[in-house]
Amino acid sequence: MQDHFIHDNRLKGATCSGPFQAPETIAISDKSPQRGLCLDLPSSHEAQHFGRTKSLRQAFPDLIPRKPYCADLLSDGLKIRGKKSALKHRHIQLNDPTIFRWMPHDIDHPGAYFAHRDANVPEPNVIAINPENGHAHCAVLLATPIARHSAARIKPLRFYGAVERGIARRIRADRQYSGLICKNPLHADWRVEWRRAEPYTLHELADWLFYEDMRPDTSVETTFGVGRNCAVFDALRHIAYREVRAFKRDGNVETFRARLERAALDINMQFPQALRISDIRAIAKSVARWTWRHFSEEQFSRLQSLRGARRSAQMWAGHVAREKTRPWGAEGISRATWYRRRGPGGAKEVNLPNDFGNGGTK
Repeated sequence: MQDHFIHDNRLKGATCSGPFQAPETIAISDKSPQRGLCLDLPSSHEAQHFGRTKSLRQAFPDLIPRKPYCADLLSDGLKIRGKKSALKHRHIQLNDPTIFRWMPHDIDHPGAYFAHRDANVPEPNVIAINPENGHAHCAVLLATPIARHSAARIKPLRFYGAVERGIARRIRADRQYSGLICKNPLHADWRVEWRRAEPYTLHELADWLFYEDMRPDTSVETTFGVGRNCAVFDALRHIAYREVRAFKRDGNVETFRARLERAALDINMQFPQALRISDIRAIAKSVARWTWRHFSEEQFSRLQSLRGARRSAQMWAGHVAREKTRPWGAEGISRATWYRRRGPGGAKEVNLPNDFGNGGTK
């Protein structure tokens, strides 16, 4: 496989055909193209494609953080440098701490060059391959960056996490890759291909995936990628719902936020690859602020009343009142006589809610 991607010039500029410009649809499509189908574009399209991708290479410095992490050897640790200096290093940070502009993956096997075509998923915008072992980092550029700061909405993050998960599973990427640092596509040590100039929408990427690709991880201990952010958020909000009223009586929003931050750190320790502290603090701040603003004693009482009414409706579902069926009329006796005959010591049938079993009778 390694000899192929080094020597076979036919592979240069080849791309996977498919509905890259498909209209936005639902997040999960049951009309995904047949797996394994990949066709090379005609040479005229290749020339146009090459002309477009040159612009993305030139724009790359404007699409990374102002002061990114960078490193030559990862074993020496990460450094924070200005953009001009950082771009001289072999590895560099792609995403700003507050947004996901890129969706990077670590393809930790020799077939990285063909991974997307073999898996029948859209080609990344850029792929940087280690010529010594064929492993690669690839990245998809998003048309709309996804916020991950303390005021960010959780639904776009969930969608991003599902798509990231789906592509990683299909191309057999390293699920423990944190996405913080990536091979610098402007460095001469890597073999780089700029495969697409236009950014993708999340819906466009999701149309190539199936539900089993995007399904959530089964437990905290097996959760990777952006799924960790969503897992911390979900666990933390339930803690916040339970405890916010006590803090409103005896504390303040800062002590409440500190409590949630400690709980979030405990959850974070369960992941195989922990989130950064800045991510944990942003999630705790977001949950604390929203819960403090929207929960009160009055709202809690109203919520409990609604829950009680819903539970009661479920319990008595299918129950028909005697007053509507009037069984005493069918027996030719009075209502009082009918109930007296079914009183203590002489009960023949008593209708109860469905929760008590026996089809509603006991």
